[in-house]
Amino acid sequence: MRSLQEVPPMPLDGIPTIWPFVELIGNDLFGATYTVLEPSAVPWSMAYPGTDRVLRREADEETGDCHVLLDIDGQRGLALASVCDPISTVFSPGLLVAAYPLEQGISVTRPYCATSVSPTSLTPYCGEVEMLFVGSGLLQLPFGEFDDARLVRTRQTKVDQGDPSDSTITETLSWFARGMAYPLLQFVTLNYANGSRTRSGWILDETSVVGFQERTTTQKCRAYPVPSDGEVFLDLPGGGELEVITMDGRTIHRASIPSSATTVQLDLGAYPPGSYHAILRHQGVVEHLVLILE
Repeated sequence: MRSLQEVPPMPLDGIPTIWPFVELIGNDLFGATYTVLEPSAVPWSMAYPGTDRVLRREADEETGDCHVLLDIDGQRGLALASVCDPISTVFSPGLLVAAYPLEQGISVTRPYCATSVSPTSLTPYCGEVEMLFVGSGLLQLPFGEFDDARLVRTRQTKVDQGDPSDSTITETLSWFARGMAYPLLQFVTLNYANGSRTRSGWILDETSVVGFQERTTTQKCRAYPVPSDGEVFLDLPGGGELEVITMDGRTIHRASIPSSATTVQLDLGAYPPGSYHAILRHQGVVEHLVLILE
């Protein structure tokens, strides 16, 4: 896969604000792919109570994955631990990675401490996270457009408690779509005390994004074909309340499915290509399916 090694230009001026990133290549921004997993897919995540989601990083040219364990609710997102090879980090309290709601122009600041563990050392450090909602606008990505995307600037300081001269400042630009707990796009600059810096970033696999307001459980539901040219079939045994929403949270279809129904046909040919979400609610169970139009 082709990897981008520099951040594309980021136009922040103009009304409305438009962030055109349609030329980004898939999910290999800076040489890594990111997806969101349920904790059950990473059994050892149970060692970190409160884990709701796991963000997995798969590097294009390296062996071994990196997992960030997340505690998500309607008010904030916390990173509980980062488990990589060979260095893992446990945060206490959790590291603030998202806050809801944020008022434009007003920053939110939280302290945190952590311990990094490597095969040869144990390093404690503390720092502070400051988040600022810069503004909203139209975010254009390869898999769709998001009308009310929000750009959040984060500044994270980290100081080694055993050697204060060993410190870093991480500056991050993150774009969130409405109703999503994870940035769809993120650019990161890590500044070291010696003046050097590294750049990284990611574009999240849109087929793995799950809304933060409700958890999902697994039933025998499925959608096909994926991708589709607009005609989509859903196997929904047991029926329930069906809602189809866009990636930015707009409802485009709603229906009550009788329990006798087994397959439902949807005609979404009038909607633009991209990812959509089908949500089925039945007797307290929430099933989430991803629909992709091409």
